Amino acid sequence: MKDWNSRNSARTEYGNKRPGTHGPAGVLVCLALLLCLTLSGCTAIDGVEYLSDSTKEAADFISGLFGAYEEEVEQELQELSPLEEEEDPWAKFEVGSGSVGGFSYYESDIETIEESEISENDGAEEAKEKPETSVSDPGANFTFNDESNYCFALLNSEEKKIYKEIFNCFLQMGENEELSTLDTEIVDKCFNYVMLDHPEIFYVDGYKISLTKRGDVPVRLGITGKYNVTVQERRIRQEAIENTVSEIIAGAPPADDEYGRVKYAYDYIIANTNYDPEAPDNQNIVSVFITGRSVCQGYSMAMKYLLDRMGIVCTIVYGKANDENHSWNMVSMDGVNCFVDATWGDATYREAENVEEAEKINYNYFGVNDHILLRTHKISTPAPIPECTSLDKYYYVVEGKYFTSVDMEQLSACFEKARAAGEKYVTIKCSDANVYAQMVAELFEKHRIFELYEKKAHADYIRDNTEYTLTFSM
Repeated sequence: MKDWNSRNSARTEYGNKRPGTHGPAGVLVCLALLLCLTLSGCTAIDGVEYLSDSTKEAADFISGLFGAYEEEVEQELQELSPLEEEEDPWAKFEVGSGSVGGFSYYESDIETIEESEISENDGAEEAKEKPETSVSDPGANFTFNDESNYCFALLNSEEKKIYKEIFNCFLQMGENEELSTLDTEIVDKCFNYVMLDHPEIFYVDGYKISLTKRGDVPVRLGITGKYNVTVQERRIRQEAIENTVSEIIAGAPPADDEYGRVKYAYDYIIANTNYDPEAPDNQNIVSVFITGRSVCQGYSMAMKYLLDRMGIVCTIVYGKANDENHSWNMVSMDGVNCFVDATWGDATYREAENVEEAEKINYNYFGVNDHILLRTHKISTPAPIPECTSLDKYYYVVEGKYFTSVDMEQLSACFEKARAAGEKYVTIKCSDANVYAQMVAELFEKHRIFELYEKKAHADYIRDNTEYTLTFSM
């Protein structure tokens, strides 16, 4: 059988080979091999050195002379057991490791102004230069209730007032708009909540506060958005985004199928976006809906925007994944809170991190609970996130591909469904390391994998020893 995971194959083929010692001749040949290694170089992945092609040829030559290397694939499979999970000789297939792009928190500046510095003429000139107030929301034809926005609903009455003032300022691309508070911490909190709730404000990169004082006493606080486009450029981008989003929503499943609608948005974004840390506007929805190139912040904001338009509760979650800054979404489907990470679902992201992937779309982090998410992600978002304990909306559970034990009938049903749908691959998920080890032993050691193929004596597969998934070619 062929193992599609080239990283796994490399570890099996080269990682456990032991050079023999055969006197002076062996020493000379080993020195020659060492020189080859030095000249040809090695590639390090996950802290393990893999031989280059030219080095492999030298190694094969030594093997032919002394028989120093042994084939151990079958023995390694037999050694995999629930009690020896960490000793699995196959490479640990880390999903989504590495950089996730240029995510950073928004920038803010505070400017202090003495009241004596402000004249009537200054105020008149400022009003004159303000953008016209007819600038509209990108989703102007979409009516939403502020209370339905996840972060807004978490605020008290005073904070909600500040939130609305900030939102209205940005909507009109206003400058030095007075706020009903002198507390800069409240402003920062409300600003972040506005940005989490409103990915349509793609033209704001941060904010600036003007604090006016009379002597040492603050008397006025104004806010200005850090706008990254002109009013005219904003209109052009809004129109392009709206045209694309309207077409997307027109093809969505019915409103009573929330799981289907979330999966539809997830599939669309992944199928039409390439992970690219060098993409312009990659911190906002422009990168997804206009250029089709983005990073995690763009993916999560685009998910939020689409689900808002579909009437599904959703928020953006900030934190870290594999020790890198990252963002994803918390979604409520039919009252079930769960996490969706579209970036980790995109094979172009995994390819960028040198992880081999069979399918364009991966569902390992679609509808996951805290237990699964927190194995690889750490939450540090500005707004509190509720507990997500259920797997009722997890992709593998809903699709019948989640295994809590070895069940050949369930496996057979997965294969039959994939064949009927004309799918090229079928991926199954094991609930934990023990079930995964049992599944590997049953399918590969006992060769029961061939029961799932119709008159075939060959099976191609990928083993993911970190996520406990198995992907089979159909």
